[in-house]
Amino acid sequence: MGMFIRCLFHHSTLLYAVALWLNAFAVTTTALPSSLRRYGSRVETIGRGSTASVYLCEASETEIFAVKVFDAWDPKEHSTLEDYRKEILRQHSITKRVSDHDSIVQVFDLKEKDEIWFEVMEYYPQSVFAAVAQGNSSEVESECLFKQLIGAVAHVHQHGFAHRDLKLENLMMDSHGKLKLLDFGRAVLAYDFLEQKVLLHYDIIGSDPYMAPEGFRSLKYDPRIADIWSLAMVYYAMTLRQLPWERPHVSDEDSRVFVSSQTSSVSRVSIL
Repeated sequence: MGMFIRCLFHHSTLLYAVALWLNAFAVTTTALPSSLRRYGSRVETIGRGSTASVYLCEASETEIFAVKVFDAWDPKEHSTLEDYRKEILRQHSITKRVSDHDSIVQVFDLKEKDEIWFEVMEYYPQSVFAAVAQGNSSEVESECLFKQLIGAVAHVHQHGFAHRDLKLENLMMDSHGKLKLLDFGRAVLAYDFLEQKVLLHYDIIGSDPYMAPEGFRSLKYDPRIADIWSLAMVYYAMTLRQLPWERPHVSDEDSRVFVSSQTSSVSRVSIL
């Protein structure tokens, strides 16, 4: 039997639109620290992730920034407030280390107020996920975006890091098709230049449809190699506007058929 490929974008687009609508009217009492006033005043909520919200701030008509406001410390996630602080600083440090690339988001500042952390970064108005889901990205445009993404990921790897959460939702672009990779919250050091050795990992990290199979097997793996698998999934999603499975695991029928059958009907998409 041919393999049924689930098209995930119809429902995802609806959820994405609803989330943006709700976020646009969200009310929050968290004020920006006075030390960040030079980046302007908050205009609206433009995004919400698992650990933070992102606000649009305007300093002038030509100076627009995105401010990421991290959720308050949760003892279920970090045992102590100091552990939470170190995690925020770790994420910010990695982003700063790799942000000297045209296709990686630039971060400008990080401040804390009343145990809430604020990170200021450049603002890019268009979501690649939305463009793909709504069919607003042509094949040529997708190829151009993907080429930029490859350059960004190669840069991250050259600095010894792995992103570990490559997906359409973590890509933004401007009206000219210039891409930005963001959200290094799950990034890790993957190569120790001092010891000259690969740092293997075994934890399950990432978004299921984009994750490499080794991420589900409790085996140590090079997270940079897992990033390359995720790149292929991003390319698949960009060009076909769908994903081949919910997760690359034996429990997923589509994934199981792909692995077991040499004549699988899954489209084998070249990323070269």
